[in-house]
Amino acid sequence: MRVFLDTNILLDCLLERGPLSKDSRLCFKSCVGKGIIMLMSDLSVANINYITRKDYNRAEFNAAILKLTEFVDIVEVGSSYILEALYLDWKDFEDSLQYLSAMQAQADCIVTRNIKDYEASALEVLTPHDFISKYL
Repeated sequence: MRVFLDTNILLDCLLERGPLSKDSRLCFKSCVGKGIIMLMSDLSVANINYITRKDYNRAEFNAAILKLTEFVDIVEVGSSYILEALYLDWKDFEDSLQYLSAMQAQADCIVTRNIKDYEASALEVLTPHDFISKYL
């Protein structure tokens, strides 16, 4: 199974952002060693850097991303997907890029805390809790 993790799931795992992050961390940890391929976009790496710049210095950020990549494969967005995203009728451009990255990576589903952001997705979209309940 190929599981695309939205940026909010990765941030939950890195920053341990309160009670909502518990399911994200459990989902992530439960996938490890189960033959589940976890995926994230290169856009997520940039987003994580921007959001965590006050929490992590450059060396800490580098270490966190390197640790993440021990478990999560990075999918390149690429210029063709950026152009394609311009024509998707989605409210949020970044979400459309994440979706196209998941499609390009042949993900079976997207795991996010923001289900409504992916209403137009042809892929199954699950919260961490729902993913755990259904697949783990």
